Amino acid sequence: MPRRSGYGGKRRQAPPPLDPDLVSAFHDLVLNGHTETMNQQLASTPRLSNAKSGTTGLTPLMVTVKSEKPWQIQVQLIDCLMQRGASLATRGLNRCHVLLYACLQGAAPQVIDCLLRWDEKRGKDFKWFHCNAGKNGALVLASRSGSLALVSHLLSFETMDIHTKSNAPI
Repeated sequence: MPRRSGYGGKRRQAPPPLDPDLVSAFHDLVLNGHTETMNQQLASTPRLSNAKSGTTGLTPLMVTVKSEKPWQIQVQLIDCLMQRGASLATRGLNRCHVLLYACLQGAAPQVIDCLLRWDEKRGKDFKWFHCNAGKNGALVLASRSGSLALVSHLLSFETMDIHTKSNAPI
C-alpha cells in the first residue's frame, strides 16, 4: 500500500522487501564478525542494517548480541551497524528491542553500555519499563539469562526505580 509523504498529499511507494537469502547471508556475516564484508554489503544495500530474519524476527543488532564473539567484537559490530543507520527501537517477533534481547542473551555489561551510549546519541528510545511479549523487562530477562554480572550491572543504574526492578505495576 502506498504511503503518504506528509507533504502535499504525494504518495511514495514502499520499497520492495529484501531477498530473504540476502538477509540471511548478511546475518551470517554479522554473527561471524566479518565487519569489512558487512560494510561493503551495507554500502550497496543500506536497508540491511535493520533487516529482520523472516524466521526469527531478529535484526542485525540482535544477531550481534546473540553471537558468542568477545564483547569487544560485539561493540565493534554494534558501532558499525549504528553508523550505517541501524535502529535501536526495532522489535523482533517476541516484542523485544535490542536492549531487551541483549538482557535475555546475558550480554556483557560493556555491550549494554554501548547500546545505552547509542541510545543517548539517538534520543533515548529505551525505557526501563519496556517489556517483551511475555511482559518481562530488562532485569527479569537478565536474571533468566543467568548472568550475575549483567544483573548486578543493571541494578547499578540510578535511573532504574524499584517498580522497574521488580516489573511490578506502578
